[in-house]
Amino acid sequence: MSAGVLVTAPANFEIAVSENAAYASSITIGAAGNFGPVNVLIRFRSGVAIGTYSGQVVCSSAGAANANLNLPAANVLPAGPIPGGQTAQRTTSGVGYLEYLPADHATSGKRYPLLVYLHGAGDKGNGTTDIWRVARMGPALQVQNGHRMNFMVNGQEETFIVVSPQLTTSLADFNSLLGPFVSQMFTKHANIIDRSRVYLTGISMGGAGTWVGAATNPSWYAAVAPVCGATWPGSTQTCQIAAGNVPVWAHHGIADNIIQIIHSREWVRLINGCASAPNPAAQIREYPGLPHDISIPAYATDNAINPVNLYQWLLRFRKPSVVNWNGSAWSPLPPTAADNVVLNGNYPGVDSVNRGFVANALNVATGVSVNIMNTHTIAVNNRLENAGTIVVASGGSFLQSAASTIGAFTGTFTLQRQNNNAAANNSAVNYNLWSAPVMGQTVANLPGAAQWKYDFNPSNLSWRAFTSGAMMAGRGYSAAQLTPQFVASFTGRPNNGNVSIAVATSTVASTTGNNLLGNPYPSALDLRAFFADPDNNELNGSAWFFFNPATGQGGASYQVANELTGIRYVPTGRGFFVRANTAGTVIFKNQHRASGNNQMFNREEQLDFERLVLDFRAPDGSSDRTYLGLGKAFSVGFDPRYDAQKAANLSALDISLLWDNAQWTTLALPNEGLPLSLPVVVQVKQSGKYWLNAPQLSDKASRPVWLEDRATGKFYDLRAASDYCLALNSGRYDDRFFLRFDQGADRGAAGNALHVYSYKNQVYIRAASMVGELAQVTIYDLMGRLVLKTGDVKLGPVFQQIDAHAVGTDGIYVVRVQTSHEITEQRVYLSW
Repeated sequence: MSAGVLVTAPANFEIAVSENAAYASSITIGAAGNFGPVNVLIRFRSGVAIGTYSGQVVCSSAGAANANLNLPAANVLPAGPIPGGQTAQRTTSGVGYLEYLPADHATSGKRYPLLVYLHGAGDKGNGTTDIWRVARMGPALQVQNGHRMNFMVNGQEETFIVVSPQLTTSLADFNSLLGPFVSQMFTKHANIIDRSRVYLTGISMGGAGTWVGAATNPSWYAAVAPVCGATWPGSTQTCQIAAGNVPVWAHHGIADNIIQIIHSREWVRLINGCASAPNPAAQIREYPGLPHDISIPAYATDNAINPVNLYQWLLRFRKPSVVNWNGSAWSPLPPTAADNVVLNGNYPGVDSVNRGFVANALNVATGVSVNIMNTHTIAVNNRLENAGTIVVASGGSFLQSAASTIGAFTGTFTLQRQNNNAAANNSAVNYNLWSAPVMGQTVANLPGAAQWKYDFNPSNLSWRAFTSGAMMAGRGYSAAQLTPQFVASFTGRPNNGNVSIAVATSTVASTTGNNLLGNPYPSALDLRAFFADPDNNELNGSAWFFFNPATGQGGASYQVANELTGIRYVPTGRGFFVRANTAGTVIFKNQHRASGNNQMFNREEQLDFERLVLDFRAPDGSSDRTYLGLGKAFSVGFDPRYDAQKAANLSALDISLLWDNAQWTTLALPNEGLPLSLPVVVQVKQSGKYWLNAPQLSDKASRPVWLEDRATGKFYDLRAASDYCLALNSGRYDDRFFLRFDQGADRGAAGNALHVYSYKNQVYIRAASMVGELAQVTIYDLMGRLVLKTGDVKLGPVFQQIDAHAVGTDGIYVVRVQTSHEITEQRVYLSW
C-alpha cells in the first residue's frame, strides 16, 4: 500500500502522514512538469520525523515520472521522551501508556477530571519504544503540541488528567484491556481524580473501544465521545449505555470509506430508541466531505470548527461513579463521598477494614444484610434505597445529610439502643429518657412494664402516664425496666429531614428544662448546631440529661450539656430536657446530625476559654459536678448556651455555684473584673467524709484559684489537682465554701493575709496579722462613685461582717480597706 503527493513546482516541502499512511510501505512522489530537484521531509502530525528523500524528479507530463520513498521499519523509529509534559508509564500488569498530569496536581489539593483516550489500529505497539505512536492524534497529540488541556466551562477553568494506553499487536481491540486499565488509574491517582468526571474518547478502533467501554461500565463514565468508531452496534450494548444514562457525542466524516458513517448513526439511533431513553439524547456530529481521519476537527482545542469543542462538551457532565460491594470486596475501589454505593452482598461490620463509609447514594439489594457496629457510621449524602436488612447496633450511626432523601424502601431498618447507666442488679427500677429514631413507634416499643412509662407535660412540668399511643418524632419519653444493660430495638423507616416540635413555657419554676425533647434520628445530634439554628431561638441553649447511676446516695441526677460543659452530642434514641423562654416551634434538621459521637457517654469538646470543673464525691462512689467558665465574651448576666441553673439532685449529693440569688451548675463570667469570691453550695444526705477536687482547670499557671472553708479557715489550692477531704454532717451548706481568686489567699493557711470577699449583700474582712488594727472600709461602683462608707472596723483573725444591703443594686463593686499604713482594693459581687 502506498500514499502519494503531486509535485507542481521545485520546492522543499513536508508531507504530513495521516493514520491511513501508517499502513503504507512507501510514499510516491509524482512530478507535473519538467523541473529539477525536490527535497522532501516526511513526518507524522505529531511532529516526529519518520523519513527523508532528496532527489530529482523529471517528467514531461503530469505523473509520468515517480520516485518511491520507503518508510523506515517501526523498530528503528525514535522513541525518546514525548514532548509537551506527557510521560511514558507502565501499569503493574504491563500496559504501556502516556500520562499527562496538571502541573499543580501535587500541591493544589484539587481533584481533576480524567480523560481516557484510545488510539486507532495504526498506533499499536510494544508499549515502550513504540509508545510515541499514541501521540499521533487525539488528546495525546494536543498535549504533545503544548496544550495544557485546560478549558473554560461555566466560567470555571478545568484541567484534564489525560491517560492514553497503547494496545499491543497481540490484541485485536480494547475490550479486555480497558476495564482493568481504568480501574488501575483510579487506584494510582485516587487522591487527585474526580471520579464523578471520568470521560472516554477514542478514534477508529479506539472509537469502537469507546462504544464498548461505555456499554460495559456505564456507571464509570460521565460522558463519552467516539470518533469514527469501527464497530457495528448491538441492541444489548446500546441499551446498556441508555440505561446508564451516559451522554454520547459521536463524530464521523460523511465521506468515510473505511468505517462508513452508518455505524455511528446506528449507534445513536439505537441508544435513543431504548425503553430507558437517555437524558440528554445521544447525538452525532457529521463532517461533510471528510474521510475516515477526522482527528484534526474532532479533537481541536479551539472553537473554530465546533462552537463547543469536544473537551468543553465532556466537562458539562458529572456522574457519581458506582461502587459495588460483592460481599467480600469493593469494585472498582472503596467508596468516596462522591460515589453511589450498591451493596450486592452482606456488609460486614466486624472486620478490620470494612466498617463504615460515606456515599453519595446507597442502594441495599434484596436479601442483603448490613450491620453497622458500635462506633461505626454509614453516611448517605443523597438518595437511600433499601430492599435488604439494615441493623444499627447500639453506638453505631446511620447518617443522612441535608440533601438526603429516601426512595424505594421495601426492606427493614432496625436501630438498637442500650439503656443508660442501669443498676447492676434486678432489684431497682431503672428509668431512662427515650426517643424514637424511626417512624411508626408506639408505647409498646419502650422497655419495661406499662406502669413505668410516662411522657412530660410542659405546661405544669408534671409526668403523666403514657400507656398507649404513638411516639412522636422529636419528643422524649420516660420508661423503666428491671433488667440491667437492657437493649431496646426500634424497627421502621428511619426519620430523616426536618422534624418540628412545639415547645411551651410554664409558670411553674424549674431548675431544669421545661420541655422533654428527643433525638429523632438514627445518628447523633449536635446540640451546638441545634441551639445555634435561628429557627430554635425559643430555647436558652442548654440541655439536661437524666442519669440513673448504679450506686449513690439516691436514685438519679441530671447532667447539663452546653458550651461550658463541652458536652455536645445527643446519642440516638435518647431524650433530653430543654428550657423554652418563649412558646413556639423548634425544628430538628439533618444539618444538626453528626457522624460518630453516638456512644452512651458524650465526649467533651476542646474549649477556647478558661474553665474550672469541681467534682464532689461521696464515699459510696456517687458524685456531682459544677462548672465555672471565664472568658472575655461572657457577661455577669445570663449567657445563652453557657449558663444553666442547678437541677434538684434526687440523690441529695449536690454541688453548685451561687450567683445572683440562684444556684448554677454551669456559670460563665467575664475573666476581667472577676469577683474575688464566689460561694459554692454543697449538700449531702449522710454525715461522713467527702472529697472535692478540680480535675479540669485550664491555664493553671496563670490564675490562682482556691477553695476557702470558712468553718476551718483552710484554703485549698485547686491548681494542685489533689483530692481534699471534707468532714461534713448531713445537710446543706450555703455559706461555708467559697471559690477565691485573690492573690492573698495563698497565704491564708498561715492566717497572714488580708481577705475580702462577699456573700449576697454582705462583705467579709479578715486579717490575722493585723490584730486590733483599725481600718476604714468604703465601697465604690465601677464608675468610681461612693456608695457606702463605714466607721472604723477592727481587724483580726475573725471575719468582720459589713452590711451592704443599702447599696441596693446587683453588680460588681470595689471594696477599699484603708489602714494607717496600707490601702487594699478588691472587687466583689453584691446581690439581693
